[in-house]
Amino acid sequence: MKDKSLIAQIFYKERGNYETIPQSEKYKKALQVLVEKDEEMRAQLKNLPDLLQIYNDVTWAEGDLNCKSAEDHFLEGFRVGFLLALDVVGYE
Repeated sequence: MKDKSLIAQIFYKERGNYETIPQSEKYKKALQVLVEKDEEMRAQLKNLPDLLQIYNDVTWAEGDLNCKSAEDHFLEGFRVGFLLALDVVGYE
């Protein structure tokens, strides 16, 4: 099995100074809304265990999808940045 690339290690916070990357206020507000709505949904579904399980499954699947998308965009951004650096120093 291939080990993760350095770029992937940075993305997954295994290397680099990720502790110093602040979250924006927009992110914090969006997270607060998400948490509040999730709590409301779970309270409504508390007595409907089958629907609560479906909601849990959808939530995990959506989270996984978002992680994969973020990783793809992070990797592509890194690659484009590197190509841009080559262009800046005169390589084609």
